[in-house]
Amino acid sequence: MPLGFVIFPLLFNMVTSKEFSFLSYPRIFFMGVFFGLGFFTIFLGWIKEPFLLDDATKIYSFFSYLLIIYCSCFFGIIFCFIKFFKSKIIKFIMIPGLIVMSEFICANFSYGFPWFSFSLIHSVNAFGSNMIFYLGTYSLSYVTIIIFLFPIIFLFSNKKYKYIFFLIFLFLFLTIIILMISRTFLIKKTSSQYLKVSIVQLNFFNNQYLGKNNLIIREKNIIDSIKENESDIILFAENDYPFLMDNKNIAFIQDNINYPTKIIIGGTRKEKNQYFNSLFLIDKNSYQKFDKKILVP
Repeated sequence: MPLGFVIFPLLFNMVTSKEFSFLSYPRIFFMGVFFGLGFFTIFLGWIKEPFLLDDATKIYSFFSYLLIIYCSCFFGIIFCFIKFFKSKIIKFIMIPGLIVMSEFICANFSYGFPWFSFSLIHSVNAFGSNMIFYLGTYSLSYVTIIIFLFPIIFLFSNKKYKYIFFLIFLFLFLTIIILMISRTFLIKKTSSQYLKVSIVQLNFFNNQYLGKNNLIIREKNIIDSIKENESDIILFAENDYPFLMDNKNIAFIQDNINYPTKIIIGGTRKEKNQYFNSLFLIDKNSYQKFDKKILVP
């Protein structure tokens, strides 16, 4: 979050400079790519982790950097488009617009997974949870980048630009405040049922999935967590259950549930020689499942 208030004003200052307008398109493209490489090497550095789970795949971990290079190319294209626009105000509007457009294309046409979404920044704060109700993820990404650009006001020596951008941000902040107040009143008016939820982190290393004895210990930890807990909902992680989620293992979980507790847990299930990464909602007498549609490579 804090880095955005440094990165985007400096980016804006660079692409609105006179030197930028005289550069060739190939050079601008590679500027954008290198900007993206710096960003995505940090943002998507985790993608190599699945390769490191097994000795046989460790040597292929360098393939993960192809995704980083691929996403960086979007920034190269964005930089080239920015060169088309001469006005600072238009560039101010288009920079977040082009980034969100790239986010949309990457998520819906190239792979189907949102590799870079600036709305994710707000997953742990009240601002994000209120704004996403009104705006959705793409619009919230746009607003987030606009907010990151706020320090550009102090970079202008031209009073006209300072005044215009000050009015833009004042309008934006007033709108956000009104929407958040509106959302607060809406929540208070809505009758809600409060539930006690426990989130369980088993704290197993990834490579401990592989040993049979560790799998048994992992299952025992899950069952013990269920037995000892009286929450309305007990939430485990994706693919936490160490064995196939067949009827026998689901019944084993149900035998240890204290009614009316519900269990949410991820596991692998098999159907007609196909394997699915699934989410299960299990209570004492029934269960529901949902298969993940798009798997991370």
